[in-house]
Amino acid sequence: MSQVSERIEPNELVRLLERQRDVFQQLRTLADRQRALVNQDDPTPLLSLLGDRQRLVDDLTRCNFLLGPYRRNWATLMTKLGETERGAVEELLVENDRILGSILTTDQRDSETLRTRQEATAALLTRSSGGGPARRAYAASGYSGRATRGAALTDAMV
Repeated sequence: MSQVSERIEPNELVRLLERQRDVFQQLRTLADRQRALVNQDDPTPLLSLLGDRQRLVDDLTRCNFLLGPYRRNWATLMTKLGETERGAVEELLVENDRILGSILTTDQRDSETLRTRQEATAALLTRSSGGGPARRAYAASGYSGRATRGAALTDAMV
């Protein structure tokens, strides 16, 4: 591994961290759009947006893979960087962490909104499928059990 760290260029590290920052910024923009779509309760554009986010996450995965050798030798690498490079790296790390934290906070809120909506829908479905109101009405009126076509449709629609 030490051979790898010897061949690593500080400019490449800065370039990768800048790429990571750019992807995080794009994800931040999509997270804001996602928030609006979650509030609108419109799943079709939300699913499309999630596909766009996945492509960006794939890009982040590639960046993280390329950053792997730097991370494995981080302490040594930081001591070998010049003051300007070290400052740029530290600034990018702080910025990337800030943007990522913002994305995670927004995603958590969206997740809570969707979970609450799902629970409310499940409760509504449970209440509305409590045995078929039309069926109970037929039983109470002495219905003989032979359904005509119209009665069956009415029961199915309730």
